[in-house]
Amino acid sequence: MITGKSHCREDLFFYCLEEEDNGKDIHLIRVLDEFKTEVLNQCDLGKLVSIKAKGEKQIIDKEWEQKLYRGYEKPSFTKNDLTFIPYHLWGNRTEGEM
Repeated sequence: MITGKSHCREDLFFYCLEEEDNGKDIHLIRVLDEFKTEVLNQCDLGKLVSIKAKGEKQIIDKEWEQKLYRGYEKPSFTKNDLTFIPYHLWGNRTEGEM
């Protein structure tokens, strides 16, 4: 399981998670299983090879708002389908987190 990272490397390319495909708060995402590659035609820059994976995103409850400390509670997560794109394409699609 990969946690605390928003990128991976395949051959000579680095791949990253982007907000456009995976939503906000990318730093709360972790990968659960193996990756698989997929060719996409959705990019304005032509065909691209993306990497798909199953993951989950930690849910930050409203109780944390405006608080610095609180007692420990086991975190909860929602399941997500993740899409990694080649790093060199980030910033060439839309504004957002990476």
